[in-house]
Amino acid sequence: MLRCLRTRALRHTSLKTILHIEGAKVAHKIQGQSLRCPAHCRGSNADTLSLEDDEVQSVLRTFRRWKVPLGADAVFATLHQAFPQSPSAHASARILTELAKQRAHNAAILILSWHERNKHELSCLHYNTVIDACAKMCSWKKALQLVGLMARGKVELDTITFNSAISACEKCARWKDSLQLLSVLARRKVESNSITITAAISSCEKAAKWKAAWQLFSGMARYSVKSSIITFSAAITACKKGGEWQKGIFAFTAIARGKVEPNTITFNTVVSTLEGSCKWRQCWQICGKMGQYGMESTAITFSAVTKAVSQDSGWQKALMLFDVIDR
Repeated sequence: MLRCLRTRALRHTSLKTILHIEGAKVAHKIQGQSLRCPAHCRGSNADTLSLEDDEVQSVLRTFRRWKVPLGADAVFATLHQAFPQSPSAHASARILTELAKQRAHNAAILILSWHERNKHELSCLHYNTVIDACAKMCSWKKALQLVGLMARGKVELDTITFNSAISACEKCARWKDSLQLLSVLARRKVESNSITITAAISSCEKAAKWKAAWQLFSGMARYSVKSSIITFSAAITACKKGGEWQKGIFAFTAIARGKVEPNTITFNTVVSTLEGSCKWRQCWQICGKMGQYGMESTAITFSAVTKAVSQDSGWQKALMLFDVIDR
């Protein structure tokens, strides 16, 4: 039996890794937008842009030289020295984007404060970049504070704003804050997408609030959002933690209706919801579908199948299921 598990084991990519990949796509979009030169910069001559680039690099070099996080006075002095006059929106976006890449969210927040103190014009792109940096560092409080500053300063809150803020809450299982952000999104009539809802569902799942996660999943039509396989996997994981194997299987069967292609993670998760339920027939059906989709089994697949079946029918049924998977 152990030999079977060892020979069939493949590396497993977790749901958390997939969500991280999706989050990276959002971050890439933010950075791409931030680096886009605004309309008023496009007419600038080459000498002005070259000088501005030198100033940006000077600021970034100063931040990199310090081994400890800079305080407000040091950050403000560095910016005043590099930009005696107001920096362009493009220069500010470049600095914030680079700091976000370095996960220097505290320095990025201080730069926003410097802009606000000097009444410089800021757009949602500047704020989104910093909120995304806060999300990467699990700094949910600062992310929410920035969203509040945007609202009070009458800066547009867009989809990326909410995605980044909800992701920050999701990493710390702040499920109530995630739901509150969804309410604000709806009131402001901001468009949501699968990343928005998936992050909120995952936030509820991490807080072991399967009912809230299920309500979000079953009410996705209200947000006019098309579910992704990551959304289904997050909902199934929430059902698993709540011991709701029936709802987990229901979510799994909804994948085909939603015309979404399942992956190995989805199969592993739904099989693991059956652990301790003594429902080997349901496990048999799911394993059969795994073979139909041409999915390769992993060590986690075999482990979940063994736990789901052995309590009811013993290891003989487990071996039969392994054969079903590989057909």
